[in-house]
Amino acid sequence: GVYVVYGLTVTGTQFIGNRAEGPAGHGGGLYASDVSARTVEATDFISNTAGGKGGGLYINSGPLTLTHTRFISNTSYLWGGGARLEGGATVVGSEFTSNHTISSTGGSGGGLWIGGIATVTGTAFTSNTSSTDGGGLSTNSALTLTNSAFYSNTAAGRGGGAYFLSTATLGDAAFTDNTAAGSGGGAYFSGAATLQDAAFADNTAADSGGGLFARASFVMTDTQLIRNRAANGGGIYVS
Repeated sequence: GVYVVYGLTVTGTQFIGNRAEGPAGHGGGLYASDVSARTVEATDFISNTAGGKGGGLYINSGPLTLTHTRFISNTSYLWGGGARLEGGATVVGSEFTSNHTISSTGGSGGGLWIGGIATVTGTAFTSNTSSTDGGGLSTNSALTLTNSAFYSNTAAGRGGGAYFLSTATLGDAAFTDNTAAGSGGGAYFSGAATLQDAAFADNTAADSGGGLFARASFVMTDTQLIRNRAANGGGIYVS
């Protein structure tokens, strides 16, 4: 694919079938290192593969602005089947579909892995698979997510739709038909969470929290939980 060291602006570009090989091979389609300006817009990452992190895209520092971009059928061995974004991100109007991770020890974020403070708006996560946590999305810092949907994602661990390690604020978010082999079929909240106008329907967890699992302070307003299933807490499990 492409390796960038300085400023990064990508618009209307396609990355298809590229490979970053070996366990240190990050960013199957695009790797950006220590760049000051980071913008990716109206771009497709399709069927790229990384032996390490970020099947389609890997940003190793600083925030990225990602708009109207599609990640389809990308694969990484480690974190971020579609993309791994370190240093935070603003993601708007994008799609993560049928991306995968492979490692049973470091494969969170089947669709997208974000490190650093992030905002995700108007984005769809569909049919992504994580070999550990966060089938569609995995975050490790504060996240604000609005007007976004998680459909038919799968995690071998926790958070079939999404795994939130830190604080999370969700508005107008839908989690439908996601599955976790552990807890949190729709979503797993490890940090404090605030939900408003959210919907959890037909999600499944083999362990606890079919709709969602919450480990810290939890505030929910005008939210629906419908036909979710789990061994404990079919709709919600609060620990």
